[in-house]
Amino acid sequence: MIRRSRGNFYDNATSNTRQSVEYWPNQLESWYRKFFDKKFLYNEHGSLKSEVHMFYEDIKINLFPSIYRNKKFISISGDEITAKKVRHALDIESHDLSDALWSFIDKNWVIFNLLAYGKCYFEIVYNENGDFVFESINPEGIFSLTQNHIYQYIPKLVRTEGNLPVFKKLNSQNIFCIKLSTKIKKKLRGVLRELADLSSNLIMPKFAHDDLVNNSKFSTFDQSWYYEKGCLRLAKIAKDIGWSCRTMLDKYVTEYYTLDKRLKFNQFLIEFRTCIINDLNKGIKKISLTDWNCPELQIIPDATMTENDVLEVEKLLKNGSVSFHDIFVRSRF
Repeated sequence: MIRRSRGNFYDNATSNTRQSVEYWPNQLESWYRKFFDKKFLYNEHGSLKSEVHMFYEDIKINLFPSIYRNKKFISISGDEITAKKVRHALDIESHDLSDALWSFIDKNWVIFNLLAYGKCYFEIVYNENGDFVFESINPEGIFSLTQNHIYQYIPKLVRTEGNLPVFKKLNSQNIFCIKLSTKIKKKLRGVLRELADLSSNLIMPKFAHDDLVNNSKFSTFDQSWYYEKGCLRLAKIAKDIGWSCRTMLDKYVTEYYTLDKRLKFNQFLIEFRTCIINDLNKGIKKISLTDWNCPELQIIPDATMTENDVLEVEKLLKNGSVSFHDIFVRSRF
């Protein structure tokens, strides 16, 4: 298994996924690499393009916002020893479950991988002391035929050094996947590619930029008109998700529409969050230890908005029975 280092934990660890190796035709490699190519998301400096980065950051900041208010947002059933094992599996350095979950999501790029690939895989790795960790696997390197037939793609440089095959079969009993629902995937379809394209052309197209650099006297390019059209395109891209695009659209939309989008984005975050928690719980159920009382992660009531909260505030907005300010306060992330 190709993974990042976790200190000395692996000194006594054994991973069954290393024991089963299958050779696949090399012809699959070129197709596989092309399918997972996400270079279009990055600029020439290797950073995420501006609109892509804003979209990703807004989801990341608001998905579990309570962490920024020093407020606990997650609980776990079961006894204290079991809860401690799960907390350490998420992040061994954290002393609080909410901190551990946030650290797990942040360090393993869970949100970005879900946006870019729709799923991310983890391996449950045990050591002889009865402890375990959830170790991330590069999502570009996973190919799943069925739930019980999961393969890992081995990069050329790595497999040349270790005399490994192109694809290696993993032990599915120790692998779990966090994935987005079909509903969210439909909302996100094409969004990152559209945002990446818009990031390169939002201010002005290349020909106008070249004219400006060359101080062309013949350029009649209307930058204000072009930027307005770009913002309208951005609004169309983010419509189904409800992303506000921060303040970029404020000039072009009404206050009512801004609040409506805020509630829609809240609904999107709830669905996104639910996918993560539900699939983490499925991973916890896969843990194979003696006398393991399977616990369950749960969002703490009132820590964040629920679907019922969103529906209630939507009714208030449509009825006009409360002020816009009250709607804004009630639709907290």
